[in-house]
Amino acid sequence: MIASTLVSVTGCGPNDGLQRVRVHGRVTYQGQPVMDGQIRFSPDPGTEGPLSIAKIIDGEYAHDAQGGVPAGTHQIRVLAWDHKLPIPQGPTDPERPQILPAKYNTESELTITIEAQGGWLEKNFELE
Repeated sequence: MIASTLVSVTGCGPNDGLQRVRVHGRVTYQGQPVMDGQIRFSPDPGTEGPLSIAKIIDGEYAHDAQGGVPAGTHQIRVLAWDHKLPIPQGPTDPERPQILPAKYNTESELTITIEAQGGWLEKNFELE
């Protein structure tokens, strides 16, 4: 399992009263691993908690920072970039183009319901 990376847009942490679940899995596009990207768990209305983001590296992600993703229903957005292009280092560097169709990120209808549980939840995303 890869090391996890998480960005929370709010300052919530493990003492915020939310039930959280550690989530990991594989992300593929057209049968190939997503080599460089992000998976974003955005809480649907009725689910409390911050937006959670995990890096995808070599087709795998793991989210356990701050205890994991809050339990509930989340919209999933997957972003991927050509891993051969350099990562922008400053505001004047060009952004790397998104290589996944909008139906997986800006127009995503992917959702996941995460039930409160102990241990890790494995969730794989096979995108076509």
